[in-house]
Amino acid sequence: MSNVFLLIKIHYMGAFGLNRALHTKDGREKTKFWGIAAAVVFSFLILLFTFAAYCWFMGVGLQALGMEKMLLAVMMAVSSVLCLMTSVYKGSSVLFNFSDYDLVMPMPLKSFHVVTAKLLILYLMNLAFTLFVMIPAIIVYGILASPSPVFYLLALVLTLFVPMLPILVGTAFSVLINMVASTFRSKNIVAILLSLIAVCGVMMLSFSSGSLTEEMMTNLSLSISSAVYKIYPLTRVYTEAVCGPDFWMALLFIGVSAIVFFVFAFFTGKKFKAMHTFLTTTQARSHYKMGSLKGSGVMSALYKREIRRYFSSTIYVINTIMGAVMLTLMSVVLVFGGQDMLAQITGIPGAASLSGYVMPFIIATLMGMTATTPVSVSLEGKSLSLLKTLPISPMQIYQAKIGVNLTITVPAVLINVPILVAVLKLSAFQTLFCFIIPLAFAFFWAQTGLIINLLLPNFSWTNEVTVVKQSMPTFIGIFGGMLLPLLPLIPLMALPFSRSVMLAVIGVVFILGNIPVYGVLKHWGSRTFIKLSA
Repeated sequence: MSNVFLLIKIHYMGAFGLNRALHTKDGREKTKFWGIAAAVVFSFLILLFTFAAYCWFMGVGLQALGMEKMLLAVMMAVSSVLCLMTSVYKGSSVLFNFSDYDLVMPMPLKSFHVVTAKLLILYLMNLAFTLFVMIPAIIVYGILASPSPVFYLLALVLTLFVPMLPILVGTAFSVLINMVASTFRSKNIVAILLSLIAVCGVMMLSFSSGSLTEEMMTNLSLSISSAVYKIYPLTRVYTEAVCGPDFWMALLFIGVSAIVFFVFAFFTGKKFKAMHTFLTTTQARSHYKMGSLKGSGVMSALYKREIRRYFSSTIYVINTIMGAVMLTLMSVVLVFGGQDMLAQITGIPGAASLSGYVMPFIIATLMGMTATTPVSVSLEGKSLSLLKTLPISPMQIYQAKIGVNLTITVPAVLINVPILVAVLKLSAFQTLFCFIIPLAFAFFWAQTGLIINLLLPNFSWTNEVTVVKQSMPTFIGIFGGMLLPLLPLIPLMALPFSRSVMLAVIGVVFILGNIPVYGVLKHWGSRTFIKLSA
């Protein structure tokens, strides 16, 4: 299995730019990498602390009902859903769409080893989500229930096996989706639509199960446990094994997860080359006919190039469009469930009564998750040198990339805000800032995303997943885009000033914030782009 670990090592050494940071002779490059890495770790710890506080309040509430062990079951179900969703839209890409296929396969490696390495790479990605969710829950349960030391040993060991089944199910769905899509002429568009349907289905199923637990209030303890166990039966095995402790249940959980993982890797390895050929081969289904050629302006041509590049990658689209999709789902849920559903969706108590002041920042947060630019420069890959030879300025390239981002965010805001305004019955003043704040932040974060990517470019990737899902610009782009719009809620709610005045001031700050960012991108960004080398 040394070959498997070698493939994993090579992948992760290149994934985060670690190999370059360790071996570069440029001191500034190392300082920049480790400085940003420290900032990312610090941000991650803040998020972890915040989630731990959430687990504490949930655990205290469950303890009052005498069912604190359900904290572990709920969090295991949450982490499993996250693993399932991420695997649905990236499982097939990790397994089959890696650009160094022609370099790896001639090596003296078995297909089983390659498949196992790719599955373990996918597993390690999802293990990070699982540990982020489960470690705080384990600590909180330990404080509240005072279990024996065996609990901590079993909890940590079994948590390592939690992602296995969800990623296998998600990957199987992902492969099936891509196999179906490959039979169509526009296979990328079909794959994107099918992946979105699958992910939205998982999200709606999770949300409806959350509604069920609130409806079944006559016997609360039984309703919560039965609902969670019904969603994912293995949560019962996990909680009984850990909280018992029950070593037979622990062996059952580990055995089922490991055996299914091995069987999946074995049979996929047997058909790996045939499946790769089927999924990556393109066929000409029409005869080219010479016709009149249409010319277009420089910006129009660049924009069309960026749009084609964007929709040519399923993983790129799904990873960056979910904010807009979630905004649309929220609108649909509120239309059918009423404004009282807002508190349940956002997790903010009394959100309905404050919706006019809270909603602009919720929408802006979802638009921050929809940033396409933090990885758009890196995705140029080896074609960067060709792009730099064109008689165009860096700002024209940037404007085309920002245009793709705004193509997603602006329609999402313009379509969904009127629906939300009608459901929540917002005033004209509040409606105005439901447009201004999200749109201003969408433009601000699209520009900032390019700056982030220029600071941390990666042109040596062999799989788009490396750039789109595992790079520092992605982490900063997604979590920064989620956190920044929520920060103004603190002074808005805490300071003793008119909320309408505060909302107007924050809106002006969001608009004016675009000016210095544009200046940095125009001057520093242009000089940096010229110095880039793939």
